[in-house]
Amino acid sequence: MDSLVMLGSGIAFLWSLCLLLADLGGEKLNTVFSDSLYFESSAMILTLVTLGKFLEAGAKNKSGKAINLLVEMHPDTVWVIRDGEELRVKESAVRVGEIAVLYPGEIAAFDGTVLEGDARINQSAVTGESQLVPVRKGDKIISGTTSMGSLSKTFANPNLDDSKLLYRVETVGADTSLARIISLVEEASNSKAPISRLADKISGIFVPSVMALAVVVFAIWLIASGEIDLALNMAVSVLLISCPCALGLATPLAIMIASGKGAQQGIIIKNGEILEKLKDIDLVVFDKTGTLTEGAPLDEEHKDSLKDSAKATVSALKEMGIKTVMLSGDKKEIAEEIANKAGLDDYVAEVLPDGKEAVIRSYQEQSYTVSMVGDGINDAPALVRSNIGMAIGNGTDIAIESADVILLNNSLFSVVNAIKLGKDTVKNIKRSLFWAFFYNIICIPVAAGVLYPAFGILLNPMIAAAAMSFSSLSVVLNALSLWRKNGK
Repeated sequence: MDSLVMLGSGIAFLWSLCLLLADLGGEKLNTVFSDSLYFESSAMILTLVTLGKFLEAGAKNKSGKAINLLVEMHPDTVWVIRDGEELRVKESAVRVGEIAVLYPGEIAAFDGTVLEGDARINQSAVTGESQLVPVRKGDKIISGTTSMGSLSKTFANPNLDDSKLLYRVETVGADTSLARIISLVEEASNSKAPISRLADKISGIFVPSVMALAVVVFAIWLIASGEIDLALNMAVSVLLISCPCALGLATPLAIMIASGKGAQQGIIIKNGEILEKLKDIDLVVFDKTGTLTEGAPLDEEHKDSLKDSAKATVSALKEMGIKTVMLSGDKKEIAEEIANKAGLDDYVAEVLPDGKEAVIRSYQEQSYTVSMVGDGINDAPALVRSNIGMAIGNGTDIAIESADVILLNNSLFSVVNAIKLGKDTVKNIKRSLFWAFFYNIICIPVAAGVLYPAFGILLNPMIAAAAMSFSSLSVVLNALSLWRKNGK
């Protein structure tokens, strides 16, 4: 795409240089040829293009904020216990099975299980959970989370104390939850959605076509007017105003910003294709235990309780025209009661774990585009079978390999936010592509001089470059609007 800019500015500069050298020492520069020099246009063209690149880089930097914040959460050194002594060592020197120590205000470098002590843990940077999470002996610690002090301190007291938490290291390096999250977000940011392949194909045809058009325009105006500088003006303007920078920016920039926005909300979408597929979801199937409800029942007399966000999530999905279904291994009476409380459209009771995949397949055979939402442990076959599998959990027990979307916090409303993000992203891309095409359809004929014979309107190459840069800027601003949309 930059080839059109290079040709346009290069031809304008070389033409001006040839005129300057040909008239070196003469007087024509101050008279006839002064309007045929494009040195300032060449400089302004490159300046405007550089400005556009700068704005594009700024947008990409904004979209990468979530990743940068996660990277910054990784400590270089940690406390461990070796031979009964606490030692400060490099994070890379710690191995699985060692005992790490976490003091208030420090960030956990590893995933592990608490052996001693208790603490209030801030998981907001990793899961998006705004509330402090209490952890005690036997609970899990997620890498990238911060200890805010012992549970013995009151929640109203913001001061940290000197209590410590001992936990057994279970993952290190690239295997930690934090490292895997960073890797997934980066992969998604750099991936291509199917719609971007269409833009690439169009650009592949568009660029050589514009080059050929510029040659034709040059020839026509040279023959019609006999003025080489006028013909050159038309050809260079066509090259510059046709640069499909906006076309190339629309998809990757939107995907990058959407991936960063999702990460900020604790929603990890594995790649651009999944992000685009989310817009087509018309049926969401929930696993019951641990997904719609808080957990397993205590006994036959005590049924599972709905999660606080369950009703709001189901209601929001219905407003979006999405059908909701629950899968449960419970008896019909219990499953029906839970489904009614949540406001679900339907339920399937007495389903064994290995039967969930068959249920998903049956809905797909009815032409539904299905998203399965589960806890990611025993729902793996159904997650893989569904069009979009969503694993909901605390960041360590989720089935990263089997799910397409990973919901790091325990709020079910993340399902709604993920689908909305997919829909908004595709709308954003289509809007940018529409205006990019519309811009070229309107501006190329003007640059080619169709208005010159009747109205005397001639497009200066510098103005053409400014118009091209404005087109790219509009795409950047449109993509950034994704960042301003806030999930619930």
